[in-house]
Amino acid sequence: MDILITGASGFIGKNILQRLKDKHDVYAPGSKELDLLDQEAVQKLIVNSSFDLVIHTATWNATANSTKDTDTVLENNLNMFTNLQSCNSYYTRMFSLGSGAEQNRPNSIPLMKEEFIGTQIPTDQYGLSKHTINRVISNSSNIVNLRLFGVYGPYEDWEIRFISNAICKTLQNLDIMIRQDVCFDYLYIDDFLDILELFIARKELNFREYNICTGKSISLSSLGKIILEQMLSSQNIVIAEEGYGLEYSGNNDRLLDEFRFEFSSHDESGKKLISHYRNTLSQINKNLLLKDKQY
Repeated sequence: MDILITGASGFIGKNILQRLKDKHDVYAPGSKELDLLDQEAVQKLIVNSSFDLVIHTATWNATANSTKDTDTVLENNLNMFTNLQSCNSYYTRMFSLGSGAEQNRPNSIPLMKEEFIGTQIPTDQYGLSKHTINRVISNSSNIVNLRLFGVYGPYEDWEIRFISNAICKTLQNLDIMIRQDVCFDYLYIDDFLDILELFIARKELNFREYNICTGKSISLSSLGKIILEQMLSSQNIVIAEEGYGLEYSGNNDRLLDEFRFEFSSHDESGKKLISHYRNTLSQINKNLLLKDKQY
């Protein structure tokens, strides 16, 4: 299968590339090779190629560690998607990675179903861009929104992503810091890749959008305890504020109605990720871990 992957230098795109590159003919251009904001360049590539599948992971999101302009998040995300979507007659299918941020966060509820997400329009540029893209996909014949919630694993930003950050801090004998406890629906990257391959193999799908999640939430403090236990660490979990923040989780009935899948436990996934960071510890700057930017 001929596959185009966008955003292959990012966390999820890089993992997808590693999984698929030996199984398919994959083209994963960097931003210097293909500027997704350049409509003419995108059109030229797709029209002159014969891609069976486009996997769109590229996103313009101004996170805590990003140097991107926050004022262009909405415009650039929409333009990147639109440039790919406008060529949809030249490829068989596209999987576009969505986000639970498509639902306005203050109005989110636990275990959100696909039908609920988007009932309240997000007020932030990133969420609004993903919300708008999903509206376009709902009227498409060959584009599917794979909506992610909390994916974690190797190559994510360990400075700001909680699970990787907690592991790296523990390796450096630092306490795990949480501003306020909250429950998230976390999915390990290997599980997502397995699910993605199920979608790739399935020629006909029943819907245009799917929540890709475990359907179960877990608190940050519980994840921290798992990490400390697995690493035999006596470090502390420090929670700055009492109470719990709004839960961020999705319902996966639609996914499991279509595919049989058994999710990894956080204990199992945690061991894999701990092993990854033990092997790459020399690349972790302890000084950056001292700057608490998260949670």
